[in-house]
Amino acid sequence: MKVEQRIMREWARLVNFQTFDEPSLESMATEAMQFIADVRMEKSPRWLSFLGGSGNGKTYLADIIFKEIKDELRDHRELLNGTIRWEWIDLVKELRSENYWRMDDLRDMNLVLLDDFGTENPTAFIKEKLYEVFSARNRKWTIFTCNLSVKQIAAPFDVRIASRLLRDGSVVVESHCQDFHLRKPKPLFADIEHQREQRLEQLQKGQP
Repeated sequence: MKVEQRIMREWARLVNFQTFDEPSLESMATEAMQFIADVRMEKSPRWLSFLGGSGNGKTYLADIIFKEIKDELRDHRELLNGTIRWEWIDLVKELRSENYWRMDDLRDMNLVLLDDFGTENPTAFIKEKLYEVFSARNRKWTIFTCNLSVKQIAAPFDVRIASRLLRDGSVVVESHCQDFHLRKPKPLFADIEHQREQRLEQLQKGQP
């Protein structure tokens, strides 16, 4: 099932993700919807990665996907057994402290969101642990965000790491558009949950 542009735009409006008619931002919204639909339809697990410059909504949209899947499948543990969200920098701190059981968590969970990897200097330790994370998440539902492009990941880190983002039907969307916060009007990120609930009520009542 391919997501129609009209439906994508309505969904983006519903979750308050502004695309500004930017092709890369519309691609992010489209792939977000597709990822959610694929989980719902029990398709083969894969990865979705949002890459590129800061301030384009990567983390915001990844969190929307993560929350929506958790909410939809809350009563269907046979479809989704275990979810976890990590900031890369926090996970690295845990691994530096030799809390290696965190890696077992990553391996066991059916849905993982790893936000903002690649923020630290690519030392041998960082490269090793990132590759271990990728191996642990092989063929499992995973969402990654990173402020680097695929080429930038390949250069300082490892070509193998960049390559794995693209394997087994996984999808990468890169966006290098202008920072949301430098645009006018600014995105209304405040009180998102309240606005979303209001919009859902309007749709349920048949209001435009």
